Amino acid sequence: FGALEMDEDTYTYVSGVACSVVAGSKSAAEVETGLLEELGPLLEGYGLKEKQAASLCKAIAHCAFPVAAAPKEETKPTGKQGDVVLCRVPDFMLMYMGSTRQLLKNTTFELLKGH
Repeated sequence: FGALEMDEDTYTYVSGVACSVVAGSKSAAEVETGLLEELGPLLEGYGLKEKQAASLCKAIAHCAFPVAAAPKEETKPTGKQGDVVLCRVPDFMLMYMGSTRQLLKNTTFELLKGH
């Protein structure tokens, strides 16, 4: 973006505000508006143009509240006939906390009673 580099204290402040806005919001639009209100002037003070700051806030908002994909065709439970399905999650993704590496992706997680 060609913006100035933030010092550690400013980076910590921006991260904290962003996390607070995301945690207190219920939609991507709410996050985007909140980030623009709280951080827009600061980001512009670091050399970002208004449109760049808005794009950054929008990107953060859509990472926090991704657009849901169209529902896939439902698959049948994999358990034996008569098994009680306690929980079924299609398109399950598993990651280590703090890592960007996916251990499982697009997997169906199914919890059966007694198994």
